[in-house]
Amino acid sequence: VPEGLDAEEVADLLAGQLGVSATEFLAAADSLVRDFSPVLLGAGGSPAELDSLIRASGRDGRRRLHWCEGYLAPDTYQFAAETAAEKVARLLVQTQLARLDSCMADLGPQGLRRENRQWSPHDLLTLASIVEGETQLPQERPLVAAVYLNRLLKEDWRLEADPTVAYFLNKKGQRLYYKDLARESPYNTYRNFGLPPGPIGNPGLAAIEAVCRPDTSCRALFFVADGKGGHVFSRTAKEHGAAVQRLRRLRDGER
Repeated sequence: VPEGLDAEEVADLLAGQLGVSATEFLAAADSLVRDFSPVLLGAGGSPAELDSLIRASGRDGRRRLHWCEGYLAPDTYQFAAETAAEKVARLLVQTQLARLDSCMADLGPQGLRRENRQWSPHDLLTLASIVEGETQLPQERPLVAAVYLNRLLKEDWRLEADPTVAYFLNKKGQRLYYKDLARESPYNTYRNFGLPPGPIGNPGLAAIEAVCRPDTSCRALFFVADGKGGHVFSRTAKEHGAAVQRLRRLRDGER
């Protein structure tokens, strides 16, 4: 199960590899995570709000949301033939919950803080999924996590994370346009402050650890692709603008 797949992609993969029902797998995984939701969401979370959002999803071509999104641990698994969908779901969910528990313990009693409260495991996993969506380079994950944490600390800043928009529009890996960034959705971090309601994919352990242990020396507030598989990180809008222009010139030269 590769890092970064969303819940339905994981279900389809398992259906193809194991022959389990994707629908039964998702139902079992959703139920497992929903049962843990009071602990996962923490004191400031509301299972009822997420229930309502999930029930309303999947309309007008928009993504169908799942409780298990983010909670299906990427890893290599071995299953006996004809393993039941519920058993597969339980192992993937329990593996991710164990990883979350370990990382939360590493944070100590103060932990990461959001809006004057300690982050919940759901918060941590949500940001980890965005980090996973932004970069696959191990050395960049702590930097990307730091940029988003730096933005969250600024009262008048939004995350403005492209992967969150691509997620709810089902446009992962596709080019986004200004009209996409203007679309109304609780997952649109260009329009809304703070984190989206939940993960946008299933992050691996390295992405979770990057959020728990970001590069604390990083003061950057911006980053943009460098055209070579990595990113350029900038502290100011002026520096960022110059990096964007370099990327555009590089792309224009390739046409």
